[in-house]
Amino acid sequence: MVKGKAKALFCIIFIIIFIAIGSFISFLKFNTINPFSSLNGFAKVVFTDTEYVKIQEHPKVIIANTNASLYDYMEKQGYKKDEEKQMGSLNVFNKGDFEEIIEYSKNKYFALWSWKE
Repeated sequence: MVKGKAKALFCIIFIIIFIAIGSFISFLKFNTINPFSSLNGFAKVVFTDTEYVKIQEHPKVIIANTNASLYDYMEKQGYKKDEEKQMGSLNVFNKGDFEEIIEYSKNKYFALWSWKE
């Protein structure tokens, strides 16, 4: 009976540590704490023909295929790029009085679009 409780406690602690490490890595790499949405989005973009996947709503974070265009995505939403306000990887888009600041990063496997508030 004691061995069964010890195994159950070990499994619970292992799962908690696994999720905590996954959340930490997800936050560092994808700017979101939810490791499940990050892993799901990463898998869809890398292993399928999916162009982009929204992995977090607020602030918005999108994992995109390396060939996907942030400019085209924002243009479809009705935004225009403000070249004068761009600072390195921070892209600024305007739609009337609304302004969106998006950090763009890209590596060999995916692009990450992170909205700033």
